[in-house]
Amino acid sequence: MATFADDDAALWMDVTQQMKVKGLTSVSAFRVMDRDRGGTVSGAELFGWARTAGIAMTSDDARRLVRSMNGGRGGGGFTFKTFSQVVRHYQQLAKRKTRGKTTRQSTSAVRRSVQGEFGGVQGSNMSAVGKSVFLKTMTAKYTLPSHGELSALWASQDVNANGLLSLAEIDRVVQQRFPAYDHKPALMRAYKFADADGSGLISKREFCLLLRSLFFFNDLWHKFEVIDTSGDRRLDLGEFVRGAALIDLHFAEDEARAVFDEIDENGGGVILFNEFCAYVCRMKAEELDQAQV
Repeated sequence: MATFADDDAALWMDVTQQMKVKGLTSVSAFRVMDRDRGGTVSGAELFGWARTAGIAMTSDDARRLVRSMNGGRGGGGFTFKTFSQVVRHYQQLAKRKTRGKTTRQSTSAVRRSVQGEFGGVQGSNMSAVGKSVFLKTMTAKYTLPSHGELSALWASQDVNANGLLSLAEIDRVVQQRFPAYDHKPALMRAYKFADADGSGLISKREFCLLLRSLFFFNDLWHKFEVIDTSGDRRLDLGEFVRGAALIDLHFAEDEARAVFDEIDENGGGVILFNEFCAYVCRMKAEELDQAQV
């Protein structure tokens, strides 16, 4: 059982806030930490992960945090369930204390872009670069229209020639030209993700991002629908556990609640589609960053 010692609170809050800013999930972070795949993380493994992830922590700090997660009973190691409980506790505590404050931005364009759409960072601070890298990887299986076809499609939709498309105009484009992808929850996520400058409008430069986003979030929507066996557009714990493998999450049943609570950002007891997208995107962005190291 995780313990929350006052002496370690400041360090844990700093670590978990840095994880949040960098778009790190407890699932993918633990996978990287557990280098020997033994199911527990030692102080040395925690320190090595923190140094690689760019999180400020000394080796003494790491050993102390491992002891605190073991209830002060010694070094040993901690399990994913314990780690996720601690991360969840301190991220929620930090969120309450820092409402309305500006958070630091990640140095990774990929993670920063994902964090901007789903972590509360204003879209106007985001570059299209990270989104382009992320989406090109996530949608590699799709064939996009050629440059000439994209230009012609843009010209046919930008009827007032102001170089911008509104959400209503985008909705019309999808209905007319991409009807198989006309799922409103996915369209809203695609629109918000493609709006790289946070203007609320899609520019010609962002148009390709929009199409890639449309493909990507429709793929997530189809997976969400498969997992959502009740059809109520929200996932309860049972549905999540049964369908987690679809988003490459594999864990023991007793770990399920910890992961579920981490995804359930607003504490509503269910996972909504935007929370589902937020978590999958952060997880995929981190995996992409790790692959590029």
